[in-house]
Amino acid sequence: MRAWAALGAGGVLYAAAVLWSVPRLPRNGVPLHFDADGTADRFGSRAEALTAQVLIGVVMLGLGVGAVCLVRWGPLTLVNVPHRSYWTTAERRPCLRRMLALDVGVLMGATLAAMALLPVATVAALGSDPVGLPPSVLWSVVGGYVLAVLLWCGWSRP
Repeated sequence: MRAWAALGAGGVLYAAAVLWSVPRLPRNGVPLHFDADGTADRFGSRAEALTAQVLIGVVMLGLGVGAVCLVRWGPLTLVNVPHRSYWTTAERRPCLRRMLALDVGVLMGATLAAMALLPVATVAALGSDPVGLPPSVLWSVVGGYVLAVLLWCGWSRP
């Protein structure tokens, strides 16, 4: 159940960010892509931006749901775990499935939560000239996400 809560929280946060951005985006001239320096290098309409954001969110949420379902009810032969003979015994299999589902749910939920910064960054970028984000903001978000994933992976080791 905690896996679904983590995944759902990330999905709700992403959806809230997209909905928050809707009235703040202009009809045209919406940044759709940023280069490594944070400068917007592709622009489009509000409809194009929202379509992309919704599509990305739906795909990521679908991947998360599919991955949680796979580790909860799918064949464990598709999953690589250390000490396979120990963890795949009948009495340990439910625990393994719960731990894997929690890991997948948290990581996909964290990915959706980090992606919730995309619509916020798009709106924030509109207020600068040239349209873009400071590289420090862009890379601190990416670095923070990578650090969070590494910390979770280190903490959740069996």
